[in-house]
Amino acid sequence: MSDWGSFATLTAVVAALWAYGSGGEEKRSNFRSWAAGRMSAFAPAARRLTWGIIFGALTVAAGAIVISSGFAILEFLSRTGPISRGEIFNLVLNCFNAVMYLAGGAGCMALLFEFPERKSDEGSHVLSSGKDECIELLLQDVGDTEALLQQLRSTGITIHLNRAAPGNARFSVRAPEPFRQAVKSLST
Repeated sequence: MSDWGSFATLTAVVAALWAYGSGGEEKRSNFRSWAAGRMSAFAPAARRLTWGIIFGALTVAAGAIVISSGFAILEFLSRTGPISRGEIFNLVLNCFNAVMYLAGGAGCMALLFEFPERKSDEGSHVLSSGKDECIELLLQDVGDTEALLQQLRSTGITIHLNRAAPGNARFSVRAPEPFRQAVKSLST
């Protein structure tokens, strides 16, 4: 603690923790319900915002390391005196840092901007596939999967069942050509 600002912040945090701890169970439960009510409106965006902050901070940190390594490499290249082994080691280390942190920062930047929001689709879906392609279906809350398997097999569809979790099933489907044509005509 080097200044009064950080001391005052630490004192405020300790005082808030003390007030929370000595308030009694009723006041603590009231505070928890108040905080839960405030956070429920923020909850849908909280995960995306948290990941965005993490990847943004990693990108900024990687950028700072790349810039400082670039300055060290530039300083080495512009020197005129004799070169020692330690300076060559530092040059190799700075080149490695610049390349690796540039790749990591670019990856974080890509994840920061290419992290799509997942939307759940509900209802019936019409799937089509090209010739000799497999269609994978993930059905959730399937009651009787065996009856569905028998019904689909009777139409000439080859099915491999993998039970992903209780109540869920993953089907790998290979359909004959007439079935694919019927599905295409339904989807248009």
